[in-house]
Amino acid sequence: MLTRGHKILILLLVGLIVIISMLWLLIFRDQTNKLKIDDSSSEQAVTSRTLEYDAPALSENEKTQNALINQAKDFTARFGTYSADLLSSNEVFADIRLMMTDGFESWVNNNYLQSLNSEYSKNNAYYAVVTTVVSAEFVDYNENTAEILVKTKRNKKANPTATDVTVEQGVRVKFNKENDKWLISSVYWE
Repeated sequence: MLTRGHKILILLLVGLIVIISMLWLLIFRDQTNKLKIDDSSSEQAVTSRTLEYDAPALSENEKTQNALINQAKDFTARFGTYSADLLSSNEVFADIRLMMTDGFESWVNNNYLQSLNSEYSKNNAYYAVVTTVVSAEFVDYNENTAEILVKTKRNKKANPTATDVTVEQGVRVKFNKENDKWLISSVYWE
């Protein structure tokens, strides 16, 4: 228990600390005021700079080529990505059928899907391929046809516990213009 003398001593120490703190703040506050530099004497001109750049407008031909490159990339990523479960449902390519010509869609339904199903259903095992697009460039382009080489990385997995195998693979995507709409007429994996 604190005696009366101890209490007075503690109060004096707290008061002394408060007074020293106030003096310290006043001293350093005055020093910071003395260190202020008068900016008005240096009169440096401050100018803002705005860079303006008008990008050249794309021609209709350039817009079409950009759209075809994007369509080829999107199509390739979706067309090259599938699993055994999706193949068995025959709905694996449902979302990209609108990008295909009738002839190519028929070939996908009657040949390509059957080929993939027979290849991957042999062992009744899990199988998945995920295709990522790396780049795309024109091989050929004219008014009614175009060919784009798409470079991909394909990650293949034979079963859930197997190590993934990644391969780099090119694919040639060919377009035909039908009724003013660009459709994919063939795909050739290299």
